[in-house]
Amino acid sequence: MKHFHALLLLALISAPSAFAQGKGFSLGVGLQSTNSTIDLGDFGGEEESESGFGLGITADYGFSNLISAFLTLDGSDIDGTQLGHADLGVRFHFRTQEMLSPYAQVALSAISATDEEEGNDISFTGGGLMLGGGVHYFFSPKLALDVSLGYTAGQFTKLEVDGDEVEGLDEIDTSSVRLRAGIMYFFSRR
Repeated sequence: MKHFHALLLLALISAPSAFAQGKGFSLGVGLQSTNSTIDLGDFGGEEESESGFGLGITADYGFSNLISAFLTLDGSDIDGTQLGHADLGVRFHFRTQEMLSPYAQVALSAISATDEEEGNDISFTGGGLMLGGGVHYFFSPKLALDVSLGYTAGQFTKLEVDGDEVEGLDEIDTSSVRLRAGIMYFFSRR
C-alpha cells in the first residue's frame, strides 16, 4: 500500500498538465440548498434538523495547477433562522478532461445563526471544519459552472440575547450540508 501511495504522489507531481485550476484569481456566486442539524440535548430539547435555501459567494486564488486557497461567504434562510458560514480553506484540483475539473476541499468555518424569539434577538456563533468537493464545468476558458457539496461539523460556543452575551453556555453541536450551484469566472485563466 505504501508503494501505491508513493506512485500516486509521483504521478501527481510529475504530471502538472493533468490538473486544471491554474494560477490566478477567480470569483463565483451561487444558489444553495442547506440542511442544518442542531443538538439541543443539553438544553432539554432534541436534535433538530431543518432545510432552507440561500446564496453564497466564493473568492479563489490558484497558487498552482493543483492547489488554490478559497474564501466562501454564504447565508441561508432556514424556517426564519438566518444561518451563515464563512469558510477559509484549500482546494485540490484534478483535470479529467478539457472542460471538466473536479476538486476536493477542506476549510475552517465560522458559523452563525440568528433568530427572533418572543421579541428577543438571539444569536449563536461558533466554528467548525468543512469537508467537501465539487466540479467546474468550463463553458469557455474563463467561465465555468461550479457545483459543490460541503459538510460542516462544529459547535456553537457563544450565545447573545439582544446583543448581550449569555455566560455559561455549554457547547452546542451543529452540522450542515450545503449543495451549491453557480458560476465561477477565472480572471487569469487562458
